[in-house]
Amino acid sequence: RYARVAEQEIWPAGAMTVLGPADCAGRLGEPVDAGGLLMRDALVVRGEAVLENWLSGARLLRRTVAGLERAGSGWRLTDPSGDVIVEADVLALAAGWGTAALGPALPLSPVGGQADWVVDATAPPAAWGGYIAPAAGGLLYGATHERGRADLRPSDEASRANLAALAARLPRLAEAVAARGPSTRRTAVRAVPPDRLPVAGRL
Repeated sequence: RYARVAEQEIWPAGAMTVLGPADCAGRLGEPVDAGGLLMRDALVVRGEAVLENWLSGARLLRRTVAGLERAGSGWRLTDPSGDVIVEADVLALAAGWGTAALGPALPLSPVGGQADWVVDATAPPAAWGGYIAPAAGGLLYGATHERGRADLRPSDEASRANLAALAARLPRLAEAVAARGPSTRRTAVRAVPPDRLPVAGRL
């Protein structure tokens, strides 16, 4: 499977390298029983920095959008009182699960998730179903996928599930993470279409 991915012509030469268990263990700092795929150009991105760059010079309106409707060839956005916030030629919905309320015709399902974060822990980024990634002086790991869940309450059960997923692949790292005590938790609800791909085109 890894070889089939690595051999696709969409990648620049050398962008994907198939690794055996020994090479993976050397990179991750503890024995592992499976190989993997090294993505040479993969990065861990700090979202705030990307958004700051993208939105430089843009007009920002911090308002709650409760409704949208066609306005000629464009769109009209309204607040909870029905007052018009703005009219625009093009609309991109990027509101997570809030998108379902604004676009009720879209075939979306909620998938709740929780990631956990601990300080003073380090590891190279890796993904295997679960994931680990360096973040703000610590380590982010997770995340849960709870189909049908649309609330944002963090839970101890989800934290245990994230730690168990980490321990199943990297037990030494999981032990070090657990020794740091309670984690910081972040929850979100994904808006997931049936084919798991972005929705684009006419609404």
